[in-house]
Amino acid sequence: MKKRIVPFLILALSLQLASISDASYLIRLKNGGQLATPVYWTEGKWIFFFCVGGTAGMERKEIDRIETLKTEDGEYIDKTPAKAAKKELPPLPPAAEKAKGPENPPEAKEEKVDLKAYKDKKAQMTVELDALLEKQREAAGRGDNDAKEKIMGEIRNTSSQIYKLTDEVKEKNKGKLPDGWWEK
Repeated sequence: MKKRIVPFLILALSLQLASISDASYLIRLKNGGQLATPVYWTEGKWIFFFCVGGTAGMERKEIDRIETLKTEDGEYIDKTPAKAAKKELPPLPPAAEKAKGPENPPEAKEEKVDLKAYKDKKAQMTVELDALLEKQREAAGRGDNDAKEKIMGEIRNTSSQIYKLTDEVKEKNKGKLPDGWWEK
């Protein structure tokens, strides 16, 4: 455990010292952390990216998603459209997929999925997310950093819930999202 934490701390500290103005991607980690970088690329099961002092890399399984960023007045604002909010990582190589589990998984009973209920729930969470983003913009305009940080935590929580719901729908819908899932 400690062996995994130390590289992340070193990486996080070095990235905080970096000039964020050059970053155009935000790598969101499953543990809640985030890294800004100008460039990233994949090699097998690894994602590599530039950081202060060189290049860093981590396994894809530790990354939640990668977002494209735009800058306004020196602050980063996620401008990715809702339907492209989660950049899909390339598929794992066949050898890694075989290592995931048995070749012939037991057949599960087909479960009827109420996609409309899931879409309605996601739409409700998206409205909540939009309201939180507006509150954050207002707090930033007032210069209220404490409120801005608190709202940012709520935004991360709501966004995480949306992606958990998305994963649940994919799992229940034979590995794919219904048409128009990311549309408002």
